[in-house]
Amino acid sequence: MVQQIVIRFSDDHISDLVLDVTNINFNIINTKWLRRICRDRRPDVTKNRRLRFIRAGGLLNSNSDLSRQLTSFFNTTRSNSQDQNQPSNTNNGNIPDESLLGERATSSTEEQFFIHCTVGAEPLSASELENEDTLDDAGPSSDGITTQAVGFDRLQSLGFSEEEIELIRNQFRETYGDLEDNANHNEGNNSQGNGNRETDIRQLEEQWMNQGTSNGTDAMGNPINTEDDRFNSVPIANYKQNRDLLIGLCIGLSLGLFALLLLRYEGLFNTRQKMAIWAGVIGNIVFSFARGF
Repeated sequence: MVQQIVIRFSDDHISDLVLDVTNINFNIINTKWLRRICRDRRPDVTKNRRLRFIRAGGLLNSNSDLSRQLTSFFNTTRSNSQDQNQPSNTNNGNIPDESLLGERATSSTEEQFFIHCTVGAEPLSASELENEDTLDDAGPSSDGITTQAVGFDRLQSLGFSEEEIELIRNQFRETYGDLEDNANHNEGNNSQGNGNRETDIRQLEEQWMNQGTSNGTDAMGNPINTEDDRFNSVPIANYKQNRDLLIGLCIGLSLGLFALLLLRYEGLFNTRQKMAIWAGVIGNIVFSFARGF
C-alpha cells in the first residue's frame, strides 16, 4: 500500500505536489520539512514566499503532531480497506533518508493524506524565512475562535491575507460545484431560512473548519478522523459543473443568437451556464458559416 502526502496549493495554477512517504520516518515530517520539500520541488512559485499549511480547517504549526496524524490516518484507511499488508513507515536505521522520497508513486493502490498550502504574495526577507515557524506559532490557537468571523474569514486572525483567503474560498466553492443549486433550492423552498445564499455557503465553510478543530479522540487517545475529504479529493470538474456546461451548450447551439435574450433575465442561469451559452452561440455561428460554404 503506497502512502502519500498530497500538498494542494490554494493557487489552481500550481499543480498538486504528491509525495510518497511509504518509507519515510513520520517523526521527521513537520511544517519545516514540508516547506523545504515544497521549495525544492516547486522553486519557481514558492521561493522566498510565505508558506502556510492547513489540514482539515486547522492551521499547522511547529506544535502540530503530524507524525501522530499520519499514523492514525493511514491505520484507519488501511483498516477500512481491509488491506492485510503492513507497509513500513520507517527505514531500517530510523534515519531520515530523503532519497526514498518520491514525488509520484506508480502503484495503483494509494492512501493519500491531503494538506492545503497557501503561498504568500509578498517575498520574505532572510530573517523572516528563518522564523516562519515562529510566525505560525504566534497565531491564536484553534480554541480561540472568534464569533464575528465565519468560515474562512476566521483565517484572518491567523495572519492570512484577503487574497489568500479568497483563493481558498474559490477552490472550496469550485470543489462543491452544487453549492449554487442547493442554495437556490433552499432559498425557494425553505420559508424559515434567511434566504441568503452567501450565508449558506459561509456556514458550509464554518462546518468544514470546525470539523478540523473539533475532532475527538478514541479510547486509545488517537484522533478520530471525521473530516469531509470531499474538499481534498474530489476533482474540480465534477458532475454538477458538467451538467451546467451541457445545459448551456445545448441552449446556445439550439437557439443561437436568441439564447442571448435569455441572459437578460437575472437568476435564470448561473455563471457556468451563462459561459456555456456564449460558447454554444459561437458554435452555432461557426456551424452556420461552415454550412454556407
